[in-house]
Amino acid sequence: MRFLPFINGKLFLVIYGIYAVALIILLSKKLKGNDEYYVAAGLDEVQYYVLDNKYSLENMFYYITYRLYAKRILLKDEEEKTFYVNKSVSIYLSSIEKKVYHLYLEKFAPKDFKSSMLNENQFKGYYYSIYNELITKGLIKDSDMIKKNKSTLKMGMLIIFIPGVWRLIGGIESNMPVTALIIEIIVTFVIIRAVLSSLVNDNLTNKGHASKRAFEKQYNSIINDSDSSSNSNVGYANTMQEFLIGAAWMNFLGVNNIYRNSGSDTSTFFDNDSSFDSSDSSSDSSDSSDSGSSCSACSSCGGCGSGGD
Repeated sequence: MRFLPFINGKLFLVIYGIYAVALIILLSKKLKGNDEYYVAAGLDEVQYYVLDNKYSLENMFYYITYRLYAKRILLKDEEEKTFYVNKSVSIYLSSIEKKVYHLYLEKFAPKDFKSSMLNENQFKGYYYSIYNELITKGLIKDSDMIKKNKSTLKMGMLIIFIPGVWRLIGGIESNMPVTALIIEIIVTFVIIRAVLSSLVNDNLTNKGHASKRAFEKQYNSIINDSDSSSNSNVGYANTMQEFLIGAAWMNFLGVNNIYRNSGSDTSTFFDNDSSFDSSDSSSDSSDSSDSGSSCSACSSCGGCGSGGD
């Protein structure tokens, strides 16, 4: 039996197209939630890094290398494209930074890094301790929100496609031309994939996106503020901006492009989160706070203590 047989084919295509677009718009608003007007939260550099990148040991190694260079703890040999310890600088390092620091006691090229050179559980625990903190603060979606959004998308797709597929089956059984309807259904599916799936797979909440934009705006204002040109910390801000926000750091470190993300599938987090021992996470949560305070301090003063190990 054809769906709405009293409506001719051309009119049905128009009505169904309007129906699908209207539901996609409604679903889009539903998936975005009601947190659009949240005030942006303040972020330090490490929190911004976690918001903007999926977990990767290699990626974290590059980030910490660049941060050590920004603090002038590492120097670069331009000719050999290697980095080495600046022994004239004495500064506080978190335990995670120390692990990377030790790799540069002898000249070392970042492109030669291998995952076996570091204890991955410690770095994973460090990353996810910050990740969980950002979930608690409402900047990253929790598992319940992700499941709810996926359920909403599936239900929405059923409501969108049932009339079209029902009409299609009826048309085929009645030997009616259905090519245009098939094309419309395919186009609708592509639009849903492009618009709605990206909202479901985005791991940041609206508050998270607002906080990320505020951080970038603040960094850019520091760089562009002519009054700060005499400040010795401008060099640090420029250097860290290249890693956190820009892309020039890849050539600087001599490495290929890495997988960056602020809108990746968060199922990766929930799969990986259980893959490291809880003792690693607890032992490294102090690293998270140490590194966060180190970052904040260095943004304002360029140094924060003594003892580079």
